[in-house]
Amino acid sequence: MGTAGIQLVRGIDPADLADDLDRLYCYEQVAVAWARALDNRLTGLAEIMLEEPAREHAALAERHAARLAARVAQLGGAITADPTRFAERAQVDVIDLPDEVGDLAPLGYALVQEQKIIGRYGQLIDRVRGADDVTERLLVSILSAKVAQEDELESGVAAGQSAV
Repeated sequence: MGTAGIQLVRGIDPADLADDLDRLYCYEQVAVAWARALDNRLTGLAEIMLEEPAREHAALAERHAARLAARVAQLGGAITADPTRFAERAQVDVIDLPDEVGDLAPLGYALVQEQKIIGRYGQLIDRVRGADDVTERLLVSILSAKVAQEDELESGVAAGQSAV
């Protein structure tokens, strides 16, 4: 715990902020599991088109989770250790993944999830703006990557729809 760093947080309870960041951490862990499960099930055209993006998505989500975990610790908090609680803490209602994936349909689901989490990152950025510069910069950095992923997913969904 960084005592001087915590003292820089103004108007927000560091423990509440750490809890919000842990929820994002849990979301990133769910995203890692989903991307790995998708990669494991890919067949046909989807295997050719989605294998590398699924692996990149998992790696990026792992990096985001690590950065969030570090900030949670700096704020004196602890990340959720029980993986069975990740979806609950992340407030993910449905994790949609067919048993076998041979088309590009999972892109639509991934796009919706990416758009939801972009909104949640944006809300937390608004909340910490002017109150915690360190967390704001961390979240803006991650959000930038999320927006780039959304753009790629939108392109993939559009390409998949035009191929039909």
